[in-house]
Amino acid sequence: MSTVLERGTGTAVAWAEPDATLWVASVDGEYAGMVEFRDGRFVAASSTGKDLGVFVSLLRAKEAVENGPAKTPQFPYVAAVAASAIVSATAVAFTAFAVL
Repeated sequence: MSTVLERGTGTAVAWAEPDATLWVASVDGEYAGMVEFRDGRFVAASSTGKDLGVFVSLLRAKEAVENGPAKTPQFPYVAAVAASAIVSATAVAFTAFAVL
């Protein structure tokens, strides 16, 4: 499956899905980066192999490849897990306090 998205600069970014867990971007036929689904998260890399971040959605990961890391609001997987752990720890603490 292949889709073409327009960048803000007018350059078309074409996305190919050669595998169920891999999306490859190209601009004018040249490799522009990729997104890979690993361990329940989307890992984005630039055309030079630079790590662009880990994302909870394919859309955000693709945006990082298309726009670069500075222009993409990143909500990395690690931050989502950390926030979830804080909420869980707080709930456990309140539950323990209520039992006492």
